[in-house]
Amino acid sequence: MEENTAKSKFNLKTILRIVVVLGLMGFAGWSFFQYQKAQDKVTELSNPDAQKQVAVKEKEEILAKVAKLMVLPEGEDPTVATVTDAEVLSQYQPFFRNATNGDKVILYVQSGKSIIYSPEKNIIVNVGTISVQGNNNQKLDTQNKLKVEIRAGGASQERLTTLVEQLGQVVEIVNVIPAVHANYQGPTIVAITKDEARLQQAKIFASNLGVKLSTEMPADEAPSNAEVVVIVGN
Repeated sequence: MEENTAKSKFNLKTILRIVVVLGLMGFAGWSFFQYQKAQDKVTELSNPDAQKQVAVKEKEEILAKVAKLMVLPEGEDPTVATVTDAEVLSQYQPFFRNATNGDKVILYVQSGKSIIYSPEKNIIVNVGTISVQGNNNQKLDTQNKLKVEIRAGGASQERLTTLVEQLGQVVEIVNVIPAVHANYQGPTIVAITKDEARLQQAKIFASNLGVKLSTEMPADEAPSNAEVVVIVGN
């Protein structure tokens, strides 16, 4: 009887050990699996081609959701950007007044339509037009884009990044450098080009931003090889 009891205790202990070992093995296997998945994801996102594929997929998903909420222009591949500083943008453009960080801006340059979409709320925040008309019916040339230099005259790095991302849709950003002074108030746009046709483009560009175009560089500021200089102040 005692012998059977001893064997039972032994068997119970053995079974418990086996269960614990198997459990640890299972946890280790699950942990390794999760680690492997994480490593694969890191590798995937470190690959430029993979990054591009992720961006394209995200863009397609955003456009598919927006297409269920409104009719989108056809025959044009839009630009999709993320709002990262809604408060600052709203100070420059009323179009961003109801936007929040994380919203998506969809720009159809050829169709002249701009859309703000909120992925979090799945709603259209705002719809506007991209003005490309001058006083003499000239259009902003999106094929031969204006060469624009941006100078930081008091703006934060976050604001500069946002501005470069937004303006880069319609002009060619050739340089981003500090201005001589860091106490500029609001944006200053200066036309450097003397060519009449390009000067007209500069006027249209400034008009679209709601800023008066100047042809005189502020005192102490160095010359520029760009066609237009945008100084971003506080």
